Amino acid sequence: MKQTKLKLLAVILLCVLVVVGCSPQEEEPAAPVADGITPFNQLVSGAFQAPGDTIAYTFEGTADQALYLEVRSIEEGAVDFMLAGPDGREIFASTGRDYRPHSGDAQAVLRHENAYTLTLTARGEDTPGYAFILWHVDPPVIEAGEIQPGNRHEGRIDISGQVAEYYLDGQAGQPIFLEVHAVGEGSIDFVLTGPDGMEVFSTTSRDYRPASGNAEVTLQQGGRYTLTLNPRGADIPDYAFVLYDVGEAVIEGAALQFGVLNRGEIGVPGQMVEYALEGRAGQELFLEVREIDNGAIDFTLIGPDGLEVSSTTGRDYRPDSGNTEIALRETGDYVLTLNPRDADTPAYAFILWEVDPKVIAGEMIQLDVLIRGQVETPGQIVEYLLEGSVGQTLMLEALAIDEGSVDFILTGPDGQELFSSTGRDYRPSSADTEFTLDQEGPYTLTVNPRDASTPAFEFIVRVNE
Repeated sequence: MKQTKLKLLAVILLCVLVVVGCSPQEEEPAAPVADGITPFNQLVSGAFQAPGDTIAYTFEGTADQALYLEVRSIEEGAVDFMLAGPDGREIFASTGRDYRPHSGDAQAVLRHENAYTLTLTARGEDTPGYAFILWHVDPPVIEAGEIQPGNRHEGRIDISGQVAEYYLDGQAGQPIFLEVHAVGEGSIDFVLTGPDGMEVFSTTSRDYRPASGNAEVTLQQGGRYTLTLNPRGADIPDYAFVLYDVGEAVIEGAALQFGVLNRGEIGVPGQMVEYALEGRAGQELFLEVREIDNGAIDFTLIGPDGLEVSSTTGRDYRPDSGNTEIALRETGDYVLTLNPRDADTPAYAFILWEVDPKVIAGEMIQLDVLIRGQVETPGQIVEYLLEGSVGQTLMLEALAIDEGSVDFILTGPDGQELFSSTGRDYRPSSADTEFTLDQEGPYTLTVNPRDASTPAFEFIVRVNE
């Protein structure tokens, strides 16, 4: 019985040794040079055992075969990748690093049918692990078909190294606008090439901001254009875009009349609106943007000499960010251009005011006497004079502001600002300020409404005892 147990124990021990010996974790280290067939479109991984080692992978290639090397990971160090043809000549060389493995990505089109060798070499004293995929890019170009202007086009890149091509039959003088709706995981270069093979434009759209790929251009030739979608690196994103035939690129708005509300809407991405204005040198204007319902619009005034006079941007969540004061330098024809940002097609409303006079001369300030005033036009200010003496301590009290906010600014006889405070319609007393005069002479109190408000107001300057 005891002998039988010993035999059974020996068998169990032998089985354990066999299992342990067959376990991958206990395999002997791979040889520095591992010649073998590299499978296409599959993850290949390994590790170097000593600094300076090389590992070679071979595969059978065919003429005109498109390949893309995607380096997935490099652990601790750097690896040089070199592809050589059947004649031993280098086809490409790249280096992948642990902090940026994709720097080792490379692509090539093979010229001959035969055996090719991909050699990996560890740099310096590194003994990194690595992982890569050698993609057989078939087909290298996805023929995606004709672009239908105004229609949404969707697709996907299936293999790293692929591109998608669309074609467009264009006319000389035709304005177009590319709007990228979506890019999933990665970035895509959108490149438009003309009938003569020359690049018309190139933009890049990213997954976190597809609109960065938007572009507008006026075609210079009639004929067939090619729009190529080329993902960056090893990205295989899906995408969606619309190419618009803008038609009328510039919409002629009515001649501007001061103080009149102007309304309009952009119908197609890439369009803009121009308004004509007769101006004169020294004229003071105020642009008040009332509404923008979708997106953002740049408002740009161009002078008779073709130079920009002012530029501002109104946004749907805050149209008055487009408000601005304008001083004309010349007499002649001006153009106010409304140019939506990105692919926005907003409705809008604005008024252009003539600010005349720019400065309303208020009465002389009498201490402890109530003063009432009113701003009639956006952009106007009211100035009051105060005769002061050195050492006087006074108090500004804002008693009422019926609309918006007002800045109260006191300037000394030397032109230097003594204080600035702001009162608001819901709390005019926020402007209340105590101050001590440090000069003899006339002081100027300026009442300056914020934005496009035209408030009535009341205040008093008291002797602060």
